[in-house]
This record gives sequence, C-alpha cells and structure tokens, in this order.
Amino acid sequence: MPTGIYPHKQKPIEERFWAKIEKSPSCWNWQASLDKHGYGQLMRDSMSKGRNIRGEKFPQSKLTKLAVKDIRQRYESGFFSQTILGKEYHVTASTISRVVNGKMWEKKE
Repeated sequence: MPTGIYPHKQKPIEERFWAKIEKSPSCWNWQASLDKHGYGQLMRDSMSKGRNIRGEKFPQSKLTKLAVKDIRQRYESGFFSQTILGKEYHVTASTISRVVNGKMWEKKE
C-alpha cells in the first residue's frame, strides 16, 4: 500500500463484520448493504426461494393468527392502547404497532 492513502491500519475482518450486526433478543440484523426494503442480500435470496418462516410457523412467535385478529379489532375499537395490548399479549408496544399497521403479520382484508 502506498503511504498516505490509508493513514490507519485496517481493522481485522472479524471486527469489521461484527460492527455491521445489530443484535436483539430474537434476531441479528444486518446493517450494511441493505436493499430498499431494509433486507440484506442473504435475506432477499432466502425470501426469493421461499425459505423465510413467518407467522405461527416461526418458532419464536408469541402471537397466533387468532391473537393478531383480536389485537387489530380491539385496537381499532379505540378502547385499547398498543401498550395495554402489548402487556396483555406479552410483547412490546412496538410489536403491537407493527401488527396493527400491517408491517408484521400481513393484513388480509
């Protein structure tokens, strides 16, 4: 390498890899090179081949189709907040938000 172009030594590949991972209790999210939907290359490949597991078939899923239907109906009634529903179903309010907005558990209307 010519001097002056790279003033700092490049970090080890393992360190560079882990810097691109955002860990949560349920998954590891790739943060580099995402497509317009927020997925990395491997996720897009997996989805195109039908390898992604969703809904009740996902082993860590805490909700069922029946629960999702109930959550949406109760939230739309205006009597239940996302926080209250989250506590009742043992999920976060942000999970309830994604459910009622169709970002998690696709809406079939």
